[in-house]
Amino acid sequence: MRLVVLVPPGGDREGERAVGWARGAGYEVRVESTGTPPASPLAPDELPWCHAGDGVPTLTPEWRTMLGARVMGGGRLLLTLLAPPLAHALGAPGPLPVVQLPEEWRHAGDPLWGDGFRDWPDYPHIRGMQGWGEHPLFDGLQRGTFTWEATEGERVARTCFRAPVWPAGRVLAVDRAYVQLDTATAVAWEFELGMGEILCLGANVCLAARAKALDAQRDRLLVNALAYLDARRDRRGSVRRAWPHPAGATPAAGGGMAPRQAGAPEGAGAAAAWIGAPCALAPAGRLAPAPLQLEGAAAPDAPLTLASPHALVVGDEMSGVREAWVHPLCVLSDGVITTVDGAPLRATTVRVTPGLVERHLVDGHGAAWREVVAVPPDHAAIVLEIVPDGVGTHAALQLEASLRLRLAWPLPGDALHPLVAGAVAPDAGPAGGVDAGRDGSVATRGGAGTGAGVVAVRGADGSTFARVAVDGADALVVEPSPTAPRMVVTSRRGGGLRLAVVATTEGAAALERAWRRIASPPASPPASPPGFPAGFPAGFPAGLPAGFPAGFPGRCPGHARHVVSRRPRRGHAGAA
Repeated sequence: MRLVVLVPPGGDREGERAVGWARGAGYEVRVESTGTPPASPLAPDELPWCHAGDGVPTLTPEWRTMLGARVMGGGRLLLTLLAPPLAHALGAPGPLPVVQLPEEWRHAGDPLWGDGFRDWPDYPHIRGMQGWGEHPLFDGLQRGTFTWEATEGERVARTCFRAPVWPAGRVLAVDRAYVQLDTATAVAWEFELGMGEILCLGANVCLAARAKALDAQRDRLLVNALAYLDARRDRRGSVRRAWPHPAGATPAAGGGMAPRQAGAPEGAGAAAAWIGAPCALAPAGRLAPAPLQLEGAAAPDAPLTLASPHALVVGDEMSGVREAWVHPLCVLSDGVITTVDGAPLRATTVRVTPGLVERHLVDGHGAAWREVVAVPPDHAAIVLEIVPDGVGTHAALQLEASLRLRLAWPLPGDALHPLVAGAVAPDAGPAGGVDAGRDGSVATRGGAGTGAGVVAVRGADGSTFARVAVDGADALVVEPSPTAPRMVVTSRRGGGLRLAVVATTEGAAALERAWRRIASPPASPPASPPGFPAGFPAGFPAGLPAGFPAGFPGRCPGHARHVVSRRPRRGHAGAA
């Protein structure tokens, strides 16, 4: 591939630096001026690149005709810094970006220097790009990176979109500053025109920057951009994720991304494919002693952390689960609240083993309950069971939780808003049914069926999903909200509830794969280690979903993949 570097006339410093940068990076370079007709037609193996920093360049009619025909016929074009407005001269749809002509940078005027850091004189005034997910532009950069460090008095130019005005193409990156993102400012986007593409990097790719500390990251980003546009590159199977539209953004009709959807629920009657079908979950049964465990009285100030390579549960011994993560997504938050006849269950004792926490609870009537929380070591799921511990209770258990989906830092908490929630329980039985509330809630009433149901939430990006399999329910209510849908599950009298949570940010196909892992029981029950009752794989219940290897923990090579944290206290009895 040979680069055709288009340099604006008049000594544009950034444009001239682009020529030196390309040659220094090892590319074969042909230099042309945007102000004179092309010396020769573009060859099939040539990639045009225009980089400008003094002003928005203009194209001669000959260049406009040649580049327009090249893109419409399947060619590709890279426009950087102040050159992205040229995309619209070549036929790109939608509004023009905001152009900031060169002006002196002042640290005091940094709009992303938050008040909480204003007393830090050495605050890093750095900028970069943050992608939404995997994209060839960020190969080797973990979905984003810093590419430019500002210096006092340096002349800075940039092109960007600021919400609510948004490009009609696909936004690949938003502005990234130290410890925060400006998700309302798009700094990298692409258009598909005819058979070809135009990639625009409008900010934070200054080749004449004074500070050099971030040159390596900037160079990798530019190399990725050129490789992405190389006509010889086979893109089949490559993942190209883009940012969803921010709330209120209004791209022109015909843009490359659908606008965000409203937060209304999709009910059981709609049976949307992404909600899924219910599946029965095998009961955990009574746990056998484990080779490694801690046990003692529950205390409100004793934190619990249960983790695997794919999932994380945090809470405390008295109140139980507070948050549940299926990386990189927080699925359950604001706590999991369990009540009987309106009174919360109270924890008495807790037992912790690798990958699993068991709490013993009592309700307001003195009846005993047992809660098990587990994370499989080999796939992304969280399992929760609460059942009567013994006989004598005829009460119904109610469980409430908020499905406030949010991504891990540095993405903002509202990046997936508005959320869409739904529920389905097709096997409620002949006496069951589905009710739609005036507030948009979806409720299922159990009958003679198994009581298995599904609660699902979808993010605004269209590729982030969470599903909760519910088993043992007599009633299931989903309260819609664009920010925090809530589920309320009621068990049958005298019975308990079993839940399994899966989630993904990688689309519907990945969700279905995760769902099959919890919905499909093992082909044969695992063998029990010596000294344990039949059906108990070394401290794990026989009925937990597939993914708990036989002999775990202590007898499986994967035993070190779990982390369980419980603060030791006096009076604990445990085995190590």
